[in-house]
Amino acid sequence: MKIVLLTNRDLASFKAARQLLSMLPNEDWLCLMTETVGKPGQLIDEGLLGLKNYEHLCLEGLLGVTTDGQGLQQAMADALGIPIYGAVAINQGESLGRLRSFEPDLILSIRFGAILNREVISLPKLGVLNLHSGLLPEFQGIMATFWAMLFQSLDYGFTIHSIVDAKIDRGPIIHRQSMALDPATDYLTQLLALYEVAIPVLAEQIATLEQRGVLPQTPQVAPGRYFGLPTSRDISQFKALGLKLF
Repeated sequence: MKIVLLTNRDLASFKAARQLLSMLPNEDWLCLMTETVGKPGQLIDEGLLGLKNYEHLCLEGLLGVTTDGQGLQQAMADALGIPIYGAVAINQGESLGRLRSFEPDLILSIRFGAILNREVISLPKLGVLNLHSGLLPEFQGIMATFWAMLFQSLDYGFTIHSIVDAKIDRGPIIHRQSMALDPATDYLTQLLALYEVAIPVLAEQIATLEQRGVLPQTPQVAPGRYFGLPTSRDISQFKALGLKLF
């Protein structure tokens, strides 16, 4: 099966991709990668910058390199053993051309930093699946684990859903799974633990889809709530609760 993996250039994305590819070694893969998640030019809190820098150092350590930008992307491609291309504008130009030429059976989105339009969504024969690192419909958007911690939820989790239009995290749900949230454990550790649980479930769903051509899905009825990147105020409240990013 020909699968396009849409992901982001960060630690969690790399670890998730490595685990997924090890579980599905016989598929034909193409990866398109964004540099960041969130609105271009958006001001980022100092705490989030610290998290980003720490993740970068961890990723360099995993890859055995000291680099950034294209060098880091190439190191990820070498480690995963699949081609990775930057996705500056997924819905047009070179990226769209690559998708068309590849003729994918399936598109997977894991931490991808752009919204897909109708043309891209219509390309794969078996549709588009998104692995969302939050429970839907309650936690739509970015950094769902952070928001669950900030709201002192008892649990967090992940949702696998179809992408059928440009609405963010609103597609029919295929699988939803809760995990216990530990306020004594930092955000990054719990996020990485989430993907370790979620990836085998995703791999199983992909195998079922390949065999049957369809997956049971449940439409999202409740409107839910969308969360963007945390602001400086959000980070201050997070720290005031004794919570840690990393």
